[in-house]
Amino acid sequence: MIISMKCRQGVSLSDPSDVLGVDIQRFFHISEEDHTYTISISDDFYGSEGPLALLFDIVELISRIFPEKLCTIKKVELPRKFRIGPKMGKSEFRKYMGVRGPSIASSVGLGSILHPSDHAKLFRIMSSAGLDVGFDPPYLRDNEVSPYYDRAHQIVDSIDHIRDDYGKKVLYFMTLPSDLELLDKAVSIGLKGVYVNLCRDLARINDVLEFRGRLFLAARNVGCMSSCGIPLEILLSVLRELGFDLVERPAINRQEEVEWVKKLDTIIGDGKSPSMPITSPRIHPGNIIANVPDDLGVVLMGDLGVYGHPSGLIKGISSLREILDSFMRGESLLSVIRRNKDVGVAVEKWGYLVP
Repeated sequence: MIISMKCRQGVSLSDPSDVLGVDIQRFFHISEEDHTYTISISDDFYGSEGPLALLFDIVELISRIFPEKLCTIKKVELPRKFRIGPKMGKSEFRKYMGVRGPSIASSVGLGSILHPSDHAKLFRIMSSAGLDVGFDPPYLRDNEVSPYYDRAHQIVDSIDHIRDDYGKKVLYFMTLPSDLELLDKAVSIGLKGVYVNLCRDLARINDVLEFRGRLFLAARNVGCMSSCGIPLEILLSVLRELGFDLVERPAINRQEEVEWVKKLDTIIGDGKSPSMPITSPRIHPGNIIANVPDDLGVVLMGDLGVYGHPSGLIKGISSLREILDSFMRGESLLSVIRRNKDVGVAVEKWGYLVP
């Protein structure tokens, strides 16, 4: 692994031998040119720990050498064996969904724990209102009320019913269970998606990457790592290189964020096999269009607009659907507001961000 640090002129560094100790220092080689420091870490340093967790451990170590706020990480180059890239990515996601445009997504049953049959029923209802992609809430794993395998079985059956009843393809992402055998069983009956919560599953990246090509793999909650010292642009690039098919980026909530997020979308969609951007769950009717990139490739995570809609979650989904479909037809938001009071109520609550 190679990490490049750019420091201000005249920065005084701590002695690596004092900070790292002899046992660890022998794995690190530090060179400098024009205040840019290159830290090369020997492959012998890697153990069973996942590459992403290891990266954060390394960054924590070198942060003791380089003064805080005076040196910035400019580049991270993973070892070749970790630079796999997504097996399916954006192109296969679009092919599976059968659409070129954006997809609307939401957690299913947010704020509650439902019996698997009730959970699946809610997913069907939400899909009929316009949802394309469902997600387990972050806290929902395997428990007595909603056993993981039972929930997977009900969800897979529901996906078939949704296709037959509504003529649409939908996708569902479950959380990463503590027991990987449960995930393997869920895949065997037809589960197509799983997501990693980076706040919780950092050390288990290797586990989930074993399912590349068998599942759509999503990396979510990248924001919880913003204090680790790795710029978001670099972190998203690393997640794509590791092999995640969908990678979360922040939702645009202010006009000044537009150009920055466009850059993030480009980073996620870079390379021979690009990943699909998925927004953080802050999408609502007032900002949904501003979050659609030029190539229309994005999964719009609408927890805020769905569960925060004044008229309930079904109206929240249908409002997002109405605005997005109208945008794809070239209609203005004003015309949608005039004919759809649920959209008007939502825009009145959250305001409107000009694309």
